[in-house]
Amino acid sequence: MERGDFRSAIADYKRLSKQDPSDASRSGLATAYAGRARELAAKGMLKEALVMWENRAALDPELPMDPDQCALLMRLGRLDPLLERLENPQTPPALAERIRGLLAARILSGDWGLAERIHSEDPLHRHAQPARAALDAYCAGDDTGVREALGRIPFRSPYRDWSLILKALLTLAEDPSDTRRQLDRIPDHSAFAPFRQAAELALLPEPVFMERCRSLGRNRMRLACSLRGWPAERISLWEEIHRLGETPKPEALVRLLQKLRKQLGEHWARQRQMRILAHHLPEGERWLKSAGASRITLIESMLLAAWRAELGRDPWEIQERWSDLAIQLKLDLGLDHQHPSNPEAELILALVLRRADQLMDLLAIERTPAGEMSELQEFVCQELEQSLKWDPEDLGTHLRLIRFYRHAGLVKEARWFLDAASKRWPEDRQVLMEAMETALASNAFKKAAGLAKRILAVDPINTDVRERLVEAHLAHARKQVMKSRFDLADKELKAAGEWARGEQAREQIDLLSGLIAALEHPKMGAQVLSEIARRLGSGLSAQISLTLAVGMIGMSAKQALSWAGLERPVTPDRADLLAGLDRLRRHLDAGRGFGYGMESLLSKLLKGAPWKELSRGELESVCETLKRARFDQLRGELARLALKRWRKAPIFLLHAFEAKYPHGCWDPMSRDLLDLELAIQTARDAGDTRTSLRIQETLERSRPFPLGPSPFEDPFDLEDEGHHPHALDLAFGSGGSPEEMLEALRRLGLEKFLDLMGFPPHVKRDLREVARSMGEDAFFEGMIEDLTQSDGPFGLPAPKPRRKRRK
Repeated sequence: MERGDFRSAIADYKRLSKQDPSDASRSGLATAYAGRARELAAKGMLKEALVMWENRAALDPELPMDPDQCALLMRLGRLDPLLERLENPQTPPALAERIRGLLAARILSGDWGLAERIHSEDPLHRHAQPARAALDAYCAGDDTGVREALGRIPFRSPYRDWSLILKALLTLAEDPSDTRRQLDRIPDHSAFAPFRQAAELALLPEPVFMERCRSLGRNRMRLACSLRGWPAERISLWEEIHRLGETPKPEALVRLLQKLRKQLGEHWARQRQMRILAHHLPEGERWLKSAGASRITLIESMLLAAWRAELGRDPWEIQERWSDLAIQLKLDLGLDHQHPSNPEAELILALVLRRADQLMDLLAIERTPAGEMSELQEFVCQELEQSLKWDPEDLGTHLRLIRFYRHAGLVKEARWFLDAASKRWPEDRQVLMEAMETALASNAFKKAAGLAKRILAVDPINTDVRERLVEAHLAHARKQVMKSRFDLADKELKAAGEWARGEQAREQIDLLSGLIAALEHPKMGAQVLSEIARRLGSGLSAQISLTLAVGMIGMSAKQALSWAGLERPVTPDRADLLAGLDRLRRHLDAGRGFGYGMESLLSKLLKGAPWKELSRGELESVCETLKRARFDQLRGELARLALKRWRKAPIFLLHAFEAKYPHGCWDPMSRDLLDLELAIQTARDAGDTRTSLRIQETLERSRPFPLGPSPFEDPFDLEDEGHHPHALDLAFGSGGSPEEMLEALRRLGLEKFLDLMGFPPHVKRDLREVARSMGEDAFFEGMIEDLTQSDGPFGLPAPKPRRKRRK
């Protein structure tokens, strides 16, 4: 009995009853029959369950009918035994109440004649009419009629639970929380509990509701959808989809969309079909034909090609496919000067032109080195510019082009779109912000300050603008210092002080003010700088702050440290070390550069620092900061120090490798390269996906064979019929003449050549500058000469030493 094996319990109790026909044996057998009956009913074996209840009743005619037996009789439509029990005065009041509730639900489900079989004085009969009136009024949407009818149903009526449900549903739209509270008052054993459960489903969020609907029976599902406010058309559509199963086959969905295209809308249904086909070509074309749909048009085929390109995630392919579609759309939609304006078609064309960048974020500033623009990004910018011809009211595209052109160093282009945006949205805060940033990028600090004040006039609590205004005044002051116009620099510092609120801004103002004083009057300025150094702690943090400030005005850091009494190296404690490194990080965050020799000076200042006291996370953060600053020597030393504490830690192996090989490792047998390859799996095993991806990217940039086939392959192996050598491979690998090589490089283009060579980003940046200064043809001729006279391993060009350049 305890483990629910009622069938065995029945057999055991029967044997016990034969041996000892006591009341305890009969009671145990009755309980076992009841358990088995419920078990069979749960499996849907209703008639077999009823036999168990009848066997239980045969044990003792005086045994009260179980409420579950009453519910089973109701499900089977056997109402006479229930009516007999209801009329029997010996029936316990609680059981009579349960029977009335079951009969009440039966009456309201449409069996109106049942009420006439009940005594006229019974509340089940007397309250049936107002309960039915309330139901009719609710279905008609007559809330006043519902309330009036429910007012005639007393609290202790058999229709009480029904009354509570309707009252709760009346508050569903205005106060769902109150609806839930009222529904909670209806017990699970109520005959109206299924209705309550449907109402509770209607209160769920849409995604949860859709998921739960899958497990409901048809009637309860339709009821829940109706209570949720779904029209009959939507319920029918849901049933159609539900019949396809939890994961419908794409072919079945294509057929369903074709069947329901009039209800869903011809254009929308066709678009959904194309979306499905994008994943299932070419067999999807057969599905369309078998469903009776029209053939794929030229525009649709180009749209499918664009969507399929998105699945491949190749940015060039994606951009080109959407660009092809835009050209064809322009022709098909008749968008030229000879046709009248078509606003909807123009907007469609603009969206197509923007799609690739919207999807892939191709103009992401975070992933683009400052002052650079790839060939693909130039292509994207052209498409976005073209989109503004058809949709000039799109502020987002204006702002995106302004920001990217400014980041790429093309301030003239940024100003062109800024002027266009300023004419359309002269008081827009975002436009004013971009105008301020563009002015700062152009070193027009006075103009930037004026724009910042305009923004603060309408948005006085904008802390970002306030900080940029202070930075504009500071930048202008530094500019005046470098011109020896100390009077004008003081004026800018006073203006910065009026707007400065944070401690960091005040510190920058004080440092620059002290340096100006030292330049004008060394003895007095030294006292000022000594006082500032004292406030900053006179330790490593103070040394770094002063050194960074000096580097921005072209002064000698050694002299400034001497004036401040900070020329001697100090042994910082842990807090001072972290504070100093935090200042360096903030300096980088602000986009500021470094003075000449900053890395060597910082190495001296950090000599003897308590690195062993830092945690692993803190050391990782320090290495990342040094990477951003391009202080490779110091970063490598720190990474190797960390590896002594955390042997083979992937993140520190990566930092040590990048610092040691800033231009890539050209030795395929390098132990460092092998360690880094093994670190990928270590990072994956530890769940550090970000580090494993970074290592993989570093290895790709450091591959030893960036151009042509691997030297380990047999050059005479012709069995691979699928191998088609690239034009560059033929030119460089088959004794092509310099003229043939030059023609191959011209066809390839600068950007694809740099990508094919596998150069790291900073090397690409330097080579682009060289190509711009001397012209692409002259650049390619020089590269051909280097390649044909190479000293690198395996006949490949050896990397050139990186020039140390600091802004």
